[in-house]
Amino acid sequence: MFTLTTSVRCDALAMGNAFLAGRPENSSGRASSLTTALEKVGEDLKLLAEKNDIFAAQLEILQDPLLEDTIKEFIDSGQNEVAAVGSASAAIVSEFEAIDDEYLKARGDDVRDVCKRITQCLTGSSNNDFNDVREGDIIVAEELLPSDTALIDLSLPSGFITSKGSITSHVCIIARQHSISAITGVKDCYSLIHNGDTLIIDGSKGIVIVNPDGQTIRQYQDILKRRSASPCIAELIRSSSRKVKLMGNAGNLEDIHKAISDGAEGIGLFRTEFIFLSSNPLPDEEEQYSIYLQAAYACRNYPLTIRTMDIGADKPVAGLEIKGQENPFLGLRGIRVSLQYEDIFKTQLRAILRASVAGNIRVMFPMISSIEEIRRCKVLLDICFDELNKEGIPCSYPQSIGIMVETPASVLMADEFAEEVSFFSIGTNDLTQYILAADRGNSSVATLYNSSDPAVLKAIQITIDAARRHNIEICVCGEMASDPSCAKLLISMGIDSLSCSSF
Repeated sequence: MFTLTTSVRCDALAMGNAFLAGRPENSSGRASSLTTALEKVGEDLKLLAEKNDIFAAQLEILQDPLLEDTIKEFIDSGQNEVAAVGSASAAIVSEFEAIDDEYLKARGDDVRDVCKRITQCLTGSSNNDFNDVREGDIIVAEELLPSDTALIDLSLPSGFITSKGSITSHVCIIARQHSISAITGVKDCYSLIHNGDTLIIDGSKGIVIVNPDGQTIRQYQDILKRRSASPCIAELIRSSSRKVKLMGNAGNLEDIHKAISDGAEGIGLFRTEFIFLSSNPLPDEEEQYSIYLQAAYACRNYPLTIRTMDIGADKPVAGLEIKGQENPFLGLRGIRVSLQYEDIFKTQLRAILRASVAGNIRVMFPMISSIEEIRRCKVLLDICFDELNKEGIPCSYPQSIGIMVETPASVLMADEFAEEVSFFSIGTNDLTQYILAADRGNSSVATLYNSSDPAVLKAIQITIDAARRHNIEICVCGEMASDPSCAKLLISMGIDSLSCSSF
């Protein structure tokens, strides 16, 4: 028995047998046409992008002339097509990794993944390394790219372990969506773990136990048994002495349909930035109006809370020029982007107002830190409402207006802000990183990032108390709302509703 460690802490907990994903083949075989391969990869990514925004981002990389031009430069230098793709991948990834920005570094994974697809087309390699994964297996790899997870029957594995990545890696996002335990940043896991080894993932301690002894196995079997028997979020709410609404978080129409069918009493967070992230050029008014209206109808008369575009920092958008920033999380992002690009913001507000004829739409503004920002948003909403009426276009005012509470300023000014809006929604992900000055995407400070820290809990309580004094609704829509132990605490603190990714 031995233990591997990582600084990345999470709630992952799993036990199973190791399945080592195959290493990429270094092929020097005869290459087929590069143009044909690029076209084939483009067709595949377009289909995948319809279901997952990760592949939409990869499609942008493929279509960027930089990639093809770099490959051709290496071909011109004498390399064959397969070798040139590998060299181009290494060159572009090294540029990303030299940038002091966790999001851009993660885009290097996308470049590698796209180039891997091109290489597979060139060499005719189509083997699925994951055909032999069995139920309960824990997949171990240097890294798992989106194209890898697309090959996995995600109903089978109980966990993922990778030596590369952080909590914002694609593999972690996909794992959360499918209730799979994932732990990243485990150095040497691929060389020290062998196929069939018994593994235990304990993300709370940041460890992987390899071939545990009998006592350790029994200890974790008891923990897993208790966890499986612990109440889910819906059961916690049903057993509460207070009336607490259970709502869902969504990034697309599919998420909304699933949340409502699973019993959500509405959508507490509709992340509209994904509409912008997957569109180039930027989505126009008609496109957004259609999406928002469909989303409202999908809620079946339950409230739909539309958060205006929360872009910038870790969510750059093609077609929207935001110059490089030394500290992007403290720079131009969230509502700051919207107010700087008022024409784009007004297009979104007009679409929301038009969709509000459905009668159940609420609008919410992200990353608010001053009264002036709230008031400017409301003024622009009024301007758009007047414009639509003058143009004779059917529209309606949103059911209510609210803000995300995710900055220290919004906590300290909660009483003043409560006089301007109808509801608060606490975004615990950003609030935690700003209160504790710990970047939530940086594995080096992962041990400091803790939403249950007393400072964060005090900030949440201050916000709840202010909402109570001004008789406005208070919700939590961050990851804390999806954690049963945290949800129980939030309910006891006085939250009116929880908006979760899973129930």
